[in-house]
Amino acid sequence: ALESITWMPNPLELVELSRYLPPQIEQLDFLLYGIPDQNRDALWANLMKLTRLTSFSIPGMKIPDFFLEWMKTSKLNSIPVIHYYQRHLGLLLADVIPAMSHLQSLRIGCFCKPRESGRREVARMINLVRQCTQITRLDLDIPCKDIPRFVPILEGLTNLVELRLNADEFDEEWEMPSDFSLLYFPHLTVLHTNMLIALSDLDAFRGWLERHSRLEELHLNFQVLAFTSALAASRGDKVGDMECLEANYQKVSDLLFKCTTTTALTSLD
Repeated sequence: ALESITWMPNPLELVELSRYLPPQIEQLDFLLYGIPDQNRDALWANLMKLTRLTSFSIPGMKIPDFFLEWMKTSKLNSIPVIHYYQRHLGLLLADVIPAMSHLQSLRIGCFCKPRESGRREVARMINLVRQCTQITRLDLDIPCKDIPRFVPILEGLTNLVELRLNADEFDEEWEMPSDFSLLYFPHLTVLHTNMLIALSDLDAFRGWLERHSRLEELHLNFQVLAFTSALAASRGDKVGDMECLEANYQKVSDLLFKCTTTTALTSLD
């Protein structure tokens, strides 16, 4: 029986066709952006009839409040991205997400416009993540200044298998908080981050890698190597530049050689 659909429908036909979706469907990916406002509620009402639905994606679609309420008793194991223009849904999500017994994957993005202050939204999301101790995948894609506020609550997410910790690349500084190296996730196999791992934290991060013996996929940022090279070059010390760069590369290489179970590695430098 059909369980998954990836589809690029005509927006004008989508609502009518959604009435005939097979009830056993578990995953839906609609590749479209926007449908007429007057038809949106009918589409979401039809999706609520899919009692085995575990995940879905409809880019750019505004999620109505009544669908969020339905999510409490659904079998959804993930939620779609909530965009900044739906930031008001944060209040509803704080009530909905803890009630989703099948939830396994959570993605937290910025709940406010770029460069706009959103401390209330961030505080609300921190409290929300703290309650989701059952999740196995967490994606944080938020401003760098907010990352340190999330790191302490990660300690309670001991079921994590995948962790993606990405900071807003427009921030001037996106350095990994030192406290991250104190965390332990016994089931973790995937770590993706664009945050800088500082030279001063390499020893601590080496210890973190040694404690996480199940890691299979790593995406790390050692751009600090380039910064070190540029610093030495700016001083006119070409020999010192090369010596410093080689020493730093050796430190990083020694660190990565500890990852004996890793099958996919990306290092940004």
